[in-house]
Amino acid sequence: MIVRRSEVSGTDAAEAALVAFARAHIEFVDAHHRGPQGWRYATKEHLLLDIGRLHTAGPLPDGIDKMPDQFCYSNAAAVARRRGLLYAEGIAAFSVSGTVCCLAHGWCVTTDGIAIDPTWDPGTGLAYLGVAISDESLWPTEENFGVFDDYARVSSLLANGFAPQAVAALGREIPARP
Repeated sequence: MIVRRSEVSGTDAAEAALVAFARAHIEFVDAHHRGPQGWRYATKEHLLLDIGRLHTAGPLPDGIDKMPDQFCYSNAAAVARRRGLLYAEGIAAFSVSGTVCCLAHGWCVTTDGIAIDPTWDPGTGLAYLGVAISDESLWPTEENFGVFDDYARVSSLLANGFAPQAVAALGREIPARP
């Protein structure tokens, strides 16, 4: 579990915390470990900041019930398949006692870039930074391994990137560094 704590509140602050988390991870990795030579991305955070998008937290639509905790990847993929949504994966922000935490997570995303999270209790997810994956063959199944948790898949994605048709540019672009 990767967690970053920051004393902030609100959607803008949660999104800023997600981006700051990913940038801090990249800075650390770049200073201490460059990753395999020739790979397109050293880490998933490099990939997320290159092609990822911000997804605004939305309510759980009627007809979608909250699903079991700790199965976010398979939960999101199952709901996406049933409801015609896209599966998305990356990092999400939630609040604990006013502190924003960032955690690897999977969710669904609408064509409007709204995050639909069938795993967390409604209102838990504050902001989402991830990749909307349009290639269903990459989506998790009942094993609950996310795309970025499966060594064979993530190695290929970090080395070569996603095929252009495998991702959808849904959501908002990540703000440039100030």
